[in-house]
Amino acid sequence: LLSDYGGEDIDDNASQGSESSLSLDGLEDDSTGNSDRLHLERLRALCKDLNHNEEFADVIAVNMLGLHTTCGLLGQPKRKDVKPNDVMDFVADAFIKCTAGSDFTLLALDDVHWMDSLSWKVVQCLYERGENLMILCNSRPLASNNLSIDPDFLQNLRSESTTSQKPRFTEILLQPFTKADIRDLLATSLECIPSSIDETLCNSMYEQSGGMPYFAQELVRNLIRNDLLETRQDGTAGLRKELSEDVQKFLYSNINDLLLHRLDYLDSNARTLLQVCAVLGFEFSLSELIMVQCKGRRRTASQIKKIQDGLNTAVSERILMEVFKGGSNRKVADCSQNRRNSEPIETNERSYTFTHAIWRKCVLGTMLKERERDLHR
Repeated sequence: LLSDYGGEDIDDNASQGSESSLSLDGLEDDSTGNSDRLHLERLRALCKDLNHNEEFADVIAVNMLGLHTTCGLLGQPKRKDVKPNDVMDFVADAFIKCTAGSDFTLLALDDVHWMDSLSWKVVQCLYERGENLMILCNSRPLASNNLSIDPDFLQNLRSESTTSQKPRFTEILLQPFTKADIRDLLATSLECIPSSIDETLCNSMYEQSGGMPYFAQELVRNLIRNDLLETRQDGTAGLRKELSEDVQKFLYSNINDLLLHRLDYLDSNARTLLQVCAVLGFEFSLSELIMVQCKGRRRTASQIKKIQDGLNTAVSERILMEVFKGGSNRKVADCSQNRRNSEPIETNERSYTFTHAIWRKCVLGTMLKERERDLHR
């Protein structure tokens, strides 16, 4: 929301450190203090337009955005004076104001079943106050007795989605895979027809995954990666017969064990880098990662190349996904192998996300708590 807000009023010298590019020079010139100062000025301008005082802006800056107090503008904000409802109203009002010039705004929310009550209240405010706004929720089936959401609001959303000619709410339910879905997944992965999939393999995959889509996908990838599948003379596709007795070591009782097995195959640089990525969040920028990795040291081309190599490894293993942000466009990059030898691409920001929240949780689980606390500091 702050990326373009009030930018015309900010001194050009201060803004030079706010954007990072994929060139080494651009990354080495990045200044955390300048970036924080720029965002704080924009936040204060936004708060002023929404009738919030400067102290409120400083509390939001420190406690919600994690801006560094070393930027020279923050005093000692009083967090106790800001109530949760104040924050909820501010987030909703800020979103509405910053999207007011759009003809249509799509708010896409993933894994909504994990959302807390305050986040749901923000969504409710946006739904009630916003114009030309559509809310798309991707979640497991939401129960009407879910304590994090007002049941009347949930009922209103679902009622409108089925009765209104122009519904502003769409719910995509994430149902578990059926055995037929597992069969189709195997057939697609092995490039064969579903009827040729061995029944024993299909049953084993279904029991192992419990119908969890991501677990099932990872199990199939693991079997293919270890060359444990074959197409037999009778045309059926299944586990290699000569490996049938040892195949259990390639199947896992839960997805965490499978992901840990995948992490063990990475080199130490990639594993250590992924831990820093996990602490930064589900989504993070390259400039943020470099800032943490090179803290207290002068950034060199070799250090940055090492970081980029680790990221490329994680992307090729489908642990991370690379996204580009620039203007109003955002697209997923095709992370092919020739990217490693290509020239840096100039863009406003290169960002990465974990391909699934389970990956981030798994990586965090491999860290000592002391190490995690040190990185947070």
